Order: sequence, then C-alpha cells, then structure tokens
Amino acid sequence: SCATGARRPPPVNPSPRPAALVLLVRALDQLPTGGPWR
Repeated sequence: SCATGARRPPPVNPSPRPAALVLLVRALDQLPTGGPWR
C-alpha cells in the first residue's frame, strides 16, 4: 500500500507560483521551436 501511495503524484497546493510556472511552460511549449521543454 505504501508503494502505490508513493507512486501517486503529490497533491498540488493552490499557490500562485506553481500556476504561473505551468502557464509559463505551456506558453513556451506552444513556441515553434519548443526548445528544451520537449
């Protein structure tokens, strides 16, 4: 049971920083080059 629980991703805390990072990564991901994000 412990192994299965550890495999699950940690709960995302509702904070502005992670949301901003996700939006930033998504914006960079939509660039034609993609760069190191892919």
